[in-house]
Amino acid sequence: MPAGKYGLFFTISADNNGQVILSKDHESWGSFFYDSSQDVLRAPIEIRTLPATEMLTFNFLNNTKNSTELVLDFEKKEFPVKIEFDVDKIVMENAKKELKGSTGFTWLGFASAANYALQNKTNLEQALAWSDQAVAQNNSFATLSLKSNILNQLGRNDEAEKIIKNAIGQATEIELNNYGYQLLNNGMQDKAIEIFKVNTQQHPKSANAWDSLGEGYFLKGDKKNAAVSFKKALTMNPAPNVKANSEKYLKQMGEM
Repeated sequence: MPAGKYGLFFTISADNNGQVILSKDHESWGSFFYDSSQDVLRAPIEIRTLPATEMLTFNFLNNTKNSTELVLDFEKKEFPVKIEFDVDKIVMENAKKELKGSTGFTWLGFASAANYALQNKTNLEQALAWSDQAVAQNNSFATLSLKSNILNQLGRNDEAEKIIKNAIGQATEIELNNYGYQLLNNGMQDKAIEIFKVNTQQHPKSANAWDSLGEGYFLKGDKKNAAVSFKKALTMNPAPNVKANSEKYLKQMGEM
């Protein structure tokens, strides 16, 4: 249906069935001058009964990612209209258009579009192509890890593993730490511990890196190594939040 302004009309029958009508005539007052030749859409609806509503009221109910229900309440009748959109298709088409303009001159535009597709598991081959363009403009942990995640989602795990190994060598302390927690949240405890270990090796004086390694061990059930890591973090004059976290776990384990 073409974009534009439309008038909204309803019909109702004795059996509580009805129709919602969109009309090209959006300027006429009420239904007094309704002209069916101006209709652009008619769809059946089932009228609902509700407690008396004095004022005409519009609401949006039952919202989901791809749909909502527009309801008009008046007197003792509710007129529901379900509205649906293919949100992923709309976003993907818009991204393609935007990336042909100024947005396409930065890696962030390509990375953002690829990440949306990854998170919503849609258009993954296109997402991979976008991630390649992001990497070409900014070869970094952010872009390489994005590409690796897309490859994993496509089932190309060997390629993904090679890329993430390359990415780890370029990662900052914060990026490694966040990646480790991402793995933990996905139930990949052993891989998370590997990443946390790398972070302590690359940043041996970081209390937060040792604290995160302690969490990795604790969640795996290795309390011995968890205690060693937390105690190591506490020797480094950690920030208050890091200190509180290490002490919390040590108390749970009876180590304090």
